[in-house]
Amino acid sequence: MFLAATFSPMSMSGSFNTQIPVGGRFIVYNESQIGLNLTFDNNDSVYVPAWSADIYTLPTRNPLVNWSQNNTLNSGSPPLATVNIVSYLPNERVTGYFPFALTRQQNIGNSIPVSTSATSVVNDGNAANTQVVESTVSGSPGSNFVLQNQGSLIISQWISGSLTQILKTDPGAASVVKLGNVGLVTESLGSLTIDQLLTCSGNELHANNTTVQWNDTGGTARSVLQVNNFNQTQLFGIQGTNLFQMLQNTGTIQMSVDLVLGLITMRGSTQTVSGDTSGTMSLQEIGGGLIKFAVLTQTGFRQAGGANLITMKQKFNNFVWVLNGGCGGVQLSNNGASQTFNQVAWGTSGNAGSSAAQSFCPTMSGGFVNSGVDSVGAFGGDSSGHTGVTILIGT
Repeated sequence: MFLAATFSPMSMSGSFNTQIPVGGRFIVYNESQIGLNLTFDNNDSVYVPAWSADIYTLPTRNPLVNWSQNNTLNSGSPPLATVNIVSYLPNERVTGYFPFALTRQQNIGNSIPVSTSATSVVNDGNAANTQVVESTVSGSPGSNFVLQNQGSLIISQWISGSLTQILKTDPGAASVVKLGNVGLVTESLGSLTIDQLLTCSGNELHANNTTVQWNDTGGTARSVLQVNNFNQTQLFGIQGTNLFQMLQNTGTIQMSVDLVLGLITMRGSTQTVSGDTSGTMSLQEIGGGLIKFAVLTQTGFRQAGGANLITMKQKFNNFVWVLNGGCGGVQLSNNGASQTFNQVAWGTSGNAGSSAAQSFCPTMSGGFVNSGVDSVGAFGGDSSGHTGVTILIGT
């Protein structure tokens, strides 16, 4: 960091040497009532308002910068008229917040005694970026309050030797209002209404035992989600329906929970085939993981030829109970091989039952397969159509 140049802006134009390579930065301290235009070797140009300081990056290899007068504030007896250029090499760190006003002389259109009150401040017809109001706390290195005529407002706090921006309006930018700062808390004491999208780049945090609410169709706020004071996560149904639904991205309902009746309804996965002679056969799979359920339904189904099997979406890994209520013979296979069906003869009068190995589960019978099963369906050889349901439960 070094003082590279000092000049008087009273002449109409001139140049100064920043004495730095391309990519270096320099601060212009405009200690005058004259607004300046700066022009670089590549014809880029910037405006430096009167009584202000701002930082710039040298965009070319030429260290010379041309300047010319843009405007002169109509003020009497300015305390000084000089411009200082402080340069930084590309690897040097620059501290502070820029731009900021150099409060050397304030321009007041109409002098107002302290005891006088006014209902408005008018600043019309001036170029954009004209400063309307500025305030600096004693000891602060920069402005604490700056209002410009194009709608730019910057409010900063000067606390414990640190000047920190807490509010900024930035007309034309992607984010036109910036509120708060890193490490600071912004609090809304009342309700907050957001008309469009709320985007959170961090986490969303709610106080314990307070609910997240939605309006119902009648406009009444209803509690939906909370963590209570026992650290239990709770979901609430909406009065009048008390129904939870889980949907695919297409809007198809896959599962619902009726909180009044205490019933869980799952759509499951359904596959349907036709018999070679007549009717249809459907396999609906519900649940998965440790316990799996499946329902085989036949409607007027007749498979006169060989087996007609449906490959399951998720297989039974090692065991399955089978209860055949009216379907034709049901075959259970794994990896293309028919599995042994153990038809159960239930014990009576305190006597143990027994089982007998079969190649399929006959109609109106029950039993188990003591192995994995990945496909199920008609054994074939039906002499007539069948209408019935077979229930499969296993692991």
